[in-house]
Amino acid sequence: TDNYWTPKATFEYFWNDDIMTYTSWSQGVKPGGFSLLTSGAFGLDANLDGDFSETEFEPERLDVWEIGYKTTLADGRVRMNGSFFYQDFKDKQITVQKVTAGTTGTEVVNISGSEVRGFETDVTWQITDNWQTQVGYTLLSTEYTDYTVITQAAGDIARINANNPSETCTELALIPAEDGGDSNSVGCV
Repeated sequence: TDNYWTPKATFEYFWNDDIMTYTSWSQGVKPGGFSLLTSGAFGLDANLDGDFSETEFEPERLDVWEIGYKTTLADGRVRMNGSFFYQDFKDKQITVQKVTAGTTGTEVVNISGSEVRGFETDVTWQITDNWQTQVGYTLLSTEYTDYTVITQAAGDIARINANNPSETCTELALIPAEDGGDSNSVGCV
């Protein structure tokens, strides 16, 4: 059982009857749970240790900041809206494939950080009483800011490097570390 408080604050300024600008901040939560996708591939206790935690994932948390405008023009026949926004995810839920106890399965996991920046706009024009047209545009920039890929295959490293041509290397770590710690950095490829 979980309880969540997801506040939102919005400040609006009306320049006149037809133009309004606003800024807002809000929080959201996507509940955690158990990955039922996993149970189809290798069961609820994938590594057969008597602990079912490998199927559990935590809630996803989100902070959203937004600045925008809403307008009504041409005697109410044209409506233009737009906003710039930033979304900051904590413990984002993603679906990955894992090999556990020799079986490949799909599992929902949490990653530490992810961000989305963007702009969106839309225009609605009431051409006549019977005809209306709408157009919209959204531009997004997304990034995993804190995400470790645990893999047993060199193909994953090649795909990561191919999707990030600006990066000169991918940092590698052995898990568990040879010295018994959490990880052991072995450089980049």
